[in-house]
Amino acid sequence: MRVVASCCVAAVAACGLVVVAQQAPSAGVPQFRATTEIVHLDVSVLDSKTRRPVQGLTAADFTILEDGTPQPVVAFSAVEVPPPVAPTARWMREVPVDVATNQYDGRRLVTVVIDDATVGGTLATRKSALAAARRVIDGLGPTDVAAVVYSFQNRRGQDFTSDRARLHAAIDRLGSGIEGRISADPDAGSGGANDITASASPVGKLDSDTYMGGCVCGVCSIRVLRDVAEALRSEAALRKIIVYVSTGLTVDWTQKGQCGGRQLDEIQRTFQAARIANVTIYTVDAGGLRVETGLGGPVEYLRVMADNTGGRPIINHNAPEREVPRIFAENTSYYLLAYALKGARPQGDFYRRLEVKVNRPDVEVRSRKQFYGPPVKPADAVEESSRVKTLEHAITSILPAREVNLRVHAATFGEASKPGHASVTIVLGVDQPLLDSPPDVNGRVTEHVSMLVHAFGADGTSRAVQNQNATILMRPEQGGRAVFEVLARIELEPGPYSLRIAAGSRERDKIGSVVIDVDVPAFRDQFSMSGMLLTATPSPRAAPLDALAALVPVVPTARREFPRASRLGAFVRLYQPAASRDVSLVWQVRDAQDKSLTAQRQHLPPEAFARTKSVDLTPAFSLDGLAPGQYVLTLDVTYERRVTSRHVRFTVTP
Repeated sequence: MRVVASCCVAAVAACGLVVVAQQAPSAGVPQFRATTEIVHLDVSVLDSKTRRPVQGLTAADFTILEDGTPQPVVAFSAVEVPPPVAPTARWMREVPVDVATNQYDGRRLVTVVIDDATVGGTLATRKSALAAARRVIDGLGPTDVAAVVYSFQNRRGQDFTSDRARLHAAIDRLGSGIEGRISADPDAGSGGANDITASASPVGKLDSDTYMGGCVCGVCSIRVLRDVAEALRSEAALRKIIVYVSTGLTVDWTQKGQCGGRQLDEIQRTFQAARIANVTIYTVDAGGLRVETGLGGPVEYLRVMADNTGGRPIINHNAPEREVPRIFAENTSYYLLAYALKGARPQGDFYRRLEVKVNRPDVEVRSRKQFYGPPVKPADAVEESSRVKTLEHAITSILPAREVNLRVHAATFGEASKPGHASVTIVLGVDQPLLDSPPDVNGRVTEHVSMLVHAFGADGTSRAVQNQNATILMRPEQGGRAVFEVLARIELEPGPYSLRIAAGSRERDKIGSVVIDVDVPAFRDQFSMSGMLLTATPSPRAAPLDALAALVPVVPTARREFPRASRLGAFVRLYQPAASRDVSLVWQVRDAQDKSLTAQRQHLPPEAFARTKSVDLTPAFSLDGLAPGQYVLTLDVTYERRVTSRHVRFTVTP
């Protein structure tokens, strides 16, 4: 499958249930002294009768027990997840954000697991599964991040993203089903997850349609949950939810049949993984209302999977999607607690039992039941571990590395020298504390940055790799921040890609990574259009300035917030190889009430394309007259009565 694989690669290194607090703290997450080892706990407190979150608790209301011994709460924070905001303009609902970031502070991580090993058997179950999964995506809050995972053919899946359109597209790829490929013969195939290859992306390394004998005993339907939980266990300060859409499995609880032992072993391992990672599993039955007799039925399986992980089973319902909002209602409010490890730690791996109590009656407390502690490293080993931290390792993580704040924009352009091929421009924004180094005679501090871009295709395999180095000369920004952008490009053939990007500098032992999806067109049609770049005056610091010079005549930015004093520019390239038709276009800026504030119209005759078969568009807009708020810049191009559009959202600040 796609979303689980990073656990197999990165779990040993993650061990993130115990964190060393010398890393840069996230906003809203408690901060600690550099040498203190802290255990973070994400705790839900629900009313036992209504299952609604209990709000208004303080640190004094909680008791943390480690192996039965009370531990002082050293940090506490109440988290309130904002509900989805109704858009005031149509574009606010339909136009996705075109810049990806690696900052997930205060968010919920929602993984929609579609059990295509079971739900694809009939048109009715497929329809029910699709409706439920779509309702999950529609219920995401403004700060939530989600992924779509398939139990059997996960090349249909989608990495963690806030792009609702891509999540819906992944759900809509649910196929006609492979229910008949679930085998009761333990010897029919490997019975394990798909082969892991070094060239596969973290979300593409497992894909159980490579089983030689299919989904043996239905184990892939169970294992997907364990793998997702294990992959998420290093994210200690985020709410983690799995919504498991399935028709369930017939389970031999007696272990007397051919599959009983294998199924029960996988179920127990899944419960263990969910407890360690503090992952809650909600099950949604796509099988509709049905009556079971005896033990081991599919509905009972779905109930057991939810009840043992703190979730809610949505079962025996002909319209289960109507119950999905309750999942989000239970997770709108929770608490972040932390305690400090004390005393000598064991030399090897160790587990500790955890229990969180609340001094309120009639409440249900959900939190991690145990944590895994990594072995103590000798002092000399710490330095060596620091040296071997690489950009490649950061890219293998299921979620971006967040030691360095990153944002990235990617846009596609046709390659004049390679018809049918394209280059993707990459602008990586970096925001981090200024280096504590003596400035030069001009008051500047030098930083040497390395960036790795790894492109993975829709099947999860590696398609291209690009390295970029940049030397940044910085002066302190307001607040002592080093804010700059690194420019790069990568050549790709047509198709959808996931670009996984990591960056770090020679001067500091911190790395960040970020993921952005991009669709590369063929640029072979009679008419096509590049992506849209934004420029700004004054412009952010960027390097190397010649990285994109051979492709575009501007220095783009990944910033999407601009002061009113700025001047905003855009760049788009139109391609018309035949140079035989008129092209008309209009640029517009629309506000949050969908009012058009400015419009620039242009007509291009065929001869405008005659020399280079392309035309560059470089409009500029003053932001002086715009009130602070959200806007969208839109380009509509009409060619032979067909309209092709590009949109970029941006925010104006005072």
